[in-house]
Amino acid sequence: MSDAEDLERFRRLDDEQLIRLDAELDPRALEVLYERHHVVAFSLAGRIVGSRDQAQDVVHEAFLTLWHDAGRYDPTRGPVRTWLMSIVHDRGLDTLRRLSIRERLHPDAAARAIAPTESDLTSATPDARETPAMRAALQALPEQERRIIELAYYDGWTQSEIADMLKLPLDTIRRSARAGLLRLRETLLSQLEAPP
Repeated sequence: MSDAEDLERFRRLDDEQLIRLDAELDPRALEVLYERHHVVAFSLAGRIVGSRDQAQDVVHEAFLTLWHDAGRYDPTRGPVRTWLMSIVHDRGLDTLRRLSIRERLHPDAAARAIAPTESDLTSATPDARETPAMRAALQALPEQERRIIELAYYDGWTQSEIADMLKLPLDTIRRSARAGLLRLRETLLSQLEAPP
């Protein structure tokens, strides 16, 4: 069997089957999981760290963690994708902490390391393609409400998946999403009603 045929066989497996093979450190299982989930992982990482280069590092670390910790996956706690996104989230926050420490020691270097360029925003964060008014309204939201709305409406996560990923109660996710959407609506309506 050729390598291409072998890889195609792996592509027919679902994530739970692949993660079991991944637990045995099979690189083909990791390759297929990467094919399936790296775009969403990169989008989330980019949203957290704000830099394309840093996001790539976060995704790399997350997939290495997935590979080495695959045996710890518990299907009763949610799908593989949700677990992977929680790893990306945690690695992203770790990166921000490291950058924050660096910023306290060397403010100029850290600012250059985390400042996103226009191309970073265009490719890494879907909300960068929205109107300036929408971007401003999103940025004005409290952090938790903004993140939940971005995960739900830009990345397509369900509220249950977001609750698992952020380790928050589902009711909190629902309340925050609703409150954030109402704030967005009020902000955008007030801008429309404002005289030019």
